[in-house]
Amino acid sequence: MENLAKLLGQLHLTHKSSISLAKTEPEYILALAAQNQSEDNSSLIAATSSNYCIRLYNKTTLAGARQIQGHNNVITGISFGKEDPNILLSCSRDKTVKCWDLRCKPENEVQQFQGKTNVGFGSVDISCNDRLICAGTDVDFDKDAYLIFWDRRKAAFLGSYSESFDNEIVQVCFHPNKTDHVASGASDGLVCIFNLTETDEDDALITTLNTESFVARIGWCGVDNENIYCITDVDTYHSWDAFEGDLLKEVLDIKDKLKGEDSVDYLIDVILTEDNTQQIIAAGNKTGTIKLLDISSKSTEVISTLSKGHTEIVRCIYYNNKNGTLITGGEDSLLCLWSSDPVTTTSSIERKGKLKMKQTPSRKSQPYSR
Repeated sequence: MENLAKLLGQLHLTHKSSISLAKTEPEYILALAAQNQSEDNSSLIAATSSNYCIRLYNKTTLAGARQIQGHNNVITGISFGKEDPNILLSCSRDKTVKCWDLRCKPENEVQQFQGKTNVGFGSVDISCNDRLICAGTDVDFDKDAYLIFWDRRKAAFLGSYSESFDNEIVQVCFHPNKTDHVASGASDGLVCIFNLTETDEDDALITTLNTESFVARIGWCGVDNENIYCITDVDTYHSWDAFEGDLLKEVLDIKDKLKGEDSVDYLIDVILTEDNTQQIIAAGNKTGTIKLLDISSKSTEVISTLSKGHTEIVRCIYYNNKNGTLITGGEDSLLCLWSSDPVTTTSSIERKGKLKMKQTPSRKSQPYSR
């Protein structure tokens, strides 16, 4: 924990980029996803905004690369391919899951997936070998929510589960190494682990973990990613052995423990080391200040305060283990990059109110074909 805490304690703002400077209605940044396989200077990060757009930025400089306007309702989830970083998935309240190939024209998806029910999607992810796509839905007219999965290679519907959920599924997350294992988090407070090779839902369900609160974030962690963590909408933290169901750690009073200058209003997500064995919680306050919290002991300690970047609530984060940088997105329409490098802060915001879109070099590779 000492190494991660030391790295995060050295972060400072180095780059800032705005998706909008409109004074009428700000565009919230809702979610981030990054190309993890490609770490050259053209590696990208994707950000969804409340105006139904996906914007792509250079992960090192936050220079704008391109924009995808592919949905007609709120985009609720995005995920890059794990093996092919040119694949980008998105899901939306418009009842579609779309697959984009960044080597093709941005206005045309290469695949589109729909569920068997007439409801929107709340989250999407792709397996570690890029073969399976899984998405969770809102509740339908009969108050059922569905976990739906497809074969990406054939663009074929494979099946769905519905009996394990009592409310909308807000996040799905494939295991980083096991191609057929996926975790789901729902607003009924349940985190479920499934083996998608089983057609019967009762056989597929490995464990059910109850937070007793609305699930906000989940993720795999621990040695060999055998554990699962969860953050709830009432700002509690939980982690379990994902396959045995044993509770490993629970912190229910994070906000109560932090007073005065250290106080926080909400939890954002968890930052993990590259081996996923160490965890730091990112929290924030309503003025945009971010606090990085060490919860490894009984006390909760603030190891770093990141200020003067955002001015409103921070919605999402991405931590790059390879270079130790942190990217944050908020309700102020800003993306901020925090680094320990001694670099002068730069901005991609023009005074006229538009984002300066510096073109990122394109990759010379064959486009996607079904």
